[in-house]
Amino acid sequence: MMTSNVKLGVFKVLRNEELAPKVYKMQLEGDCSAITASGQFVNLMLEGKYLRRPISVCDVEGDLLTLVYKVVGSGTEQMSSLIQGEKCPIQHVYSFFKPNANNQTQTHKQQDFITKCSTILFHSLCKSY
Repeated sequence: MMTSNVKLGVFKVLRNEELAPKVYKMQLEGDCSAITASGQFVNLMLEGKYLRRPISVCDVEGDLLTLVYKVVGSGTEQMSSLIQGEKCPIQHVYSFFKPNANNQTQTHKQQDFITKCSTILFHSLCKSY
């Protein structure tokens, strides 16, 4: 079940560095109160692009949001050229797991599954180059 929350705004790029060929780590600063866990998705709005780019949240700590993404098209190519200090509008935080009674986004079993899948995917992306 996908759940959505729209409370986000403009973030400032703090860092956007290449980890491996075509794989980048972007750190953004802004109001992260709507983001409750890694594995949720945010939609990045890029200048000149009609469609937003859905990117999985790698980490969130206070007002710092970390995204890891692979350049696969013109949108993510544009993302890779964002530099420190640039503004990046973000809209919609959503998750594929419905919050439980404790208002947590994922159970431990779901989080373990997401972590394992993310690790396998990341390693396969890095090995493909």
